[in-house]
Amino acid sequence: MPNQRDISVRVDGIDPSVAIENPSNALELSSRLEESSAEGHGVIPIGGGTRLTVGGAPSKYDIALNIGKLNSIVSHNPADLTCTVEAGITLENLRSVLSEHGQFLAIDSPFPDQATVGGVIASNAPGFLKWQLAHPRDSVIGMEVALPNGTLIKSGGQVVKNVSGYDMARLHIGAFGNLGVITKVSFKLTPKPVREATLDIEFDEISLAYDFAQEVYKSYVMPLSLICSHDFEKSSSGCKSLVRIGGRERALKRQIDLIREIGRRNYSTSIEIIEQPESDRLWIDVLNQSVKGVDSGEYIKINTRSSCTPSEVEHAVRII
Repeated sequence: MPNQRDISVRVDGIDPSVAIENPSNALELSSRLEESSAEGHGVIPIGGGTRLTVGGAPSKYDIALNIGKLNSIVSHNPADLTCTVEAGITLENLRSVLSEHGQFLAIDSPFPDQATVGGVIASNAPGFLKWQLAHPRDSVIGMEVALPNGTLIKSGGQVVKNVSGYDMARLHIGAFGNLGVITKVSFKLTPKPVREATLDIEFDEISLAYDFAQEVYKSYVMPLSLICSHDFEKSSSGCKSLVRIGGRERALKRQIDLIREIGRRNYSTSIEIIEQPESDRLWIDVLNQSVKGVDSGEYIKINTRSSCTPSEVEHAVRII
């Protein structure tokens, strides 16, 4: 599966001072790390380049290690709902292959045509599918990682019922490559719903959209994704909720009817049902919009910590 993407390796305005490496396999990548470690070079692994602005500026940036050529599907066992892929494959390419077998990886992320599996896992950057289908760490069943000294290690395996050894793969989820460079990942997969749709419900006030989302959450509806926002460019009122649902035809119809009723109770101004493939494109747009401005530098980095008692969580979310 060829990879022709042109990826920027600049991080916070800083270019690598020594070289840009493009290894074509895990052994070559581990060899580059071993050499860099011996020479004391600072290495930054780069996948699709969609999360390079996260965190502070690097204190040392000598070598950019581009994993884009590690983009193969190592194995796919449709009967067992598992697959093993190299870390440089994009989410979009993997999704298209799995879709042919009626399966999908329950991980979404902004810019799926650029974001690599390794980058999404290393940066812990899932999208809205985690709302129902669990966190990415719960989809990972095995991993191969190249340590900073070049040693290749493996954890887990290619089967779901894998109980041998410690679950070391979880250490690398969200570690941003600080503990090692992910080279391969094994996943458990999810069957694609027979039918999928998104309900676009508009409101006059964001508080009404929030109340609607809360009621949907407490009902028997099981959304794949559920969000509310007041910053959608295509919304006439600026306040809406999006509910993504999937399942068999009869079950989906019951959920749609209930969502309509909940919308009416919360004074919705309009309800639209968006079918596939428009539904998929909508959620890609929403994901991309959630990080709008990051690539262009039109943002300010702010880190803050807030805390509240459990009884105050709902009020805190409203304020945010």
